[in-house]
Amino acid sequence: MSATITQENLYLLMPLKIGWLAKWLVEDTGITVAEAITRIYRSKLYKKLSCENTKYWHLGPVDLYEELKQELVTPSVTASRNDKRIASLSVTE
Repeated sequence: MSATITQENLYLLMPLKIGWLAKWLVEDTGITVAEAITRIYRSKLYKKLSCENTKYWHLGPVDLYEELKQELVTPSVTASRNDKRIASLSVTE
């Protein structure tokens, strides 16, 4: 049986993907799990991941994490003061 991913059932994949990202973010940065999850949910990556038509749900955890790290260390031009604090994340390799 083959399942079709739609916007209506995409939420079923999210906890697993967010769990991987949060675990690695905690390990790499030493922040709390709660802070890692907050950063993920506020990220542009999460917006892409939560929209079925971007097909980001199809990407593996390593690709998603690499994009998240890049986003968190590269501040946006229009970043607010809070966003700058989040973007100032220092990720060790």
